[in-house]
Amino acid sequence: MDGGEHFKVDDPKVVADGIGDGGARGDLGPRWGWLAAGVMIGFGLSFVVLSANNVPSGATQATVPDVVTEEVEAEGVGEAVPGFKDGLVAVTSTDGQNLNLTVWPVAGPFFERDVPLGTAMMRDQVHFDASARRIAALGFVPGEAFSGLMVGVPEAVRLVDIGVTGLAWHDSLPGNLAYTTFGDGVTSLWQLDIADSEPRLLETFDDVSAYIVAWGDWGYALQESTRPRVRVLNEDAQLRRIDDGIVLDSHPDGLIALAAEEVLVVGAVAGVQDFDDRFSVLGTPITAEFSPNGRKLAVMGETGLLVLAVEGDSATVRAEPRNGVAQIAWSSDSRFIVIPGVRGVTLLDTRGSRLDFLLGDRTAFGVATLPISD
Repeated sequence: MDGGEHFKVDDPKVVADGIGDGGARGDLGPRWGWLAAGVMIGFGLSFVVLSANNVPSGATQATVPDVVTEEVEAEGVGEAVPGFKDGLVAVTSTDGQNLNLTVWPVAGPFFERDVPLGTAMMRDQVHFDASARRIAALGFVPGEAFSGLMVGVPEAVRLVDIGVTGLAWHDSLPGNLAYTTFGDGVTSLWQLDIADSEPRLLETFDDVSAYIVAWGDWGYALQESTRPRVRVLNEDAQLRRIDDGIVLDSHPDGLIALAAEEVLVVGAVAGVQDFDDRFSVLGTPITAEFSPNGRKLAVMGETGLLVLAVEGDSATVRAEPRNGVAQIAWSSDSRFIVIPGVRGVTLLDTRGSRLDFLLGDRTAFGVATLPISD
């Protein structure tokens, strides 16, 4: 089976035609519902790239270059994508109904295993844990207004709870999941170690309707359901502070990316880093992902993807996706960005202008990278 198409962009100054809808990180409530509804609609996922070395801060270009299309017969994903040193793992579908785990090692052909979920059961994307070996997803449960939480290794995922409003894998500790439920006017925060058979109730909140969007050693972030406001809790699930905005991502160092009037990075304890409104070119932010080393932030918005340094004014990489899944994964060396879409996955090299489309004969609902050392 062909692994997909591989493209090289020779001129870094590019503008694409047409942008599709995306979905928000987690379940961001009614005002974001239209984004989630449009995630899997359309044909393909295409990117254009603005080179870090040739585009001034905040600049846009209108020149459309020639694009060279090259078919590549590759064994490992590392051969298909020069410089990519990780394996690739994704939850995919070739028929629009059944799900598979697609694993592509860095130095071997890809293979697949069955996932006991159907696309009709899913409300949104599939989330991998920090090890990329376990998945979690919210799914439809007959007769229930809220979702059912399905968790486990892909081949043996199981229903853990119902009435679930949000989920978050621990941002550095594999196999640990936090989730929220809502019932009788009470928001409950739960924690599940994948090795345990039952979740553990951490805290209840009867003064607010909120759902979890991020979790780490630094604490928990609960997004309020009725307004763009987040409650940052400490590691004991006690309120630390309240911030205005929508949580886009967190980093193990305690950094939290927020979409407020502009995109901000705040520390779990204190400190605010802004980007001089440079992310405003994206329109409404949908999701984001810190690089593993914490030095870069990739933000996906209504009109594309932009990567900026968290501190300083270094290289900028911009891309414009069409009809992709609102999820971003980084390679372990903080170089490549991987995004799932309705036609496979796209790998973007943030050091230059190369992008690759892989596994183009299937839809990807979630993606992660597997460091070769694993």
